[in-house]
Amino acid sequence: TGMKNRYALDEDISGRLESDNMCVTLLDIDNFRQINDIYGYDFGDEFLGMVSDKLKEEFSEQAELYNIQGNQFCMVFKDNIASSQAMRISEQAIQVMNNVYTISNIGLQLSATGSFYNYHARECANLSALL
Repeated sequence: TGMKNRYALDEDISGRLESDNMCVTLLDIDNFRQINDIYGYDFGDEFLGMVSDKLKEEFSEQAELYNIQGNQFCMVFKDNIASSQAMRISEQAIQVMNNVYTISNIGLQLSATGSFYNYHARECANLSALL
């Protein structure tokens, strides 16, 4: 997908968990397994790449973007983004993902869900607890 992965996310925020407040959004493509089952893994990988590219194009200035597991993405908002703005951007990201994507003349209506978290320093000890 060309995005940083879960290990990079862990490395990037591990030092911030103790001292910083941050806004984090988790995004999940609903029923992605069906896409792989019907069209195959190569198609699914191409599809994920297309979604990743769209997210990077739209939101890389406001957040660090990660593909943390197959169809799951994470946005860690930059320090200059207020929590209310991060919430609005998260809603926009879900809208971008809830779109029709066309690959090899096959149009797929994507459905995505997200969860927004306004993290305060020292609320959890590690990435797993945060996610």
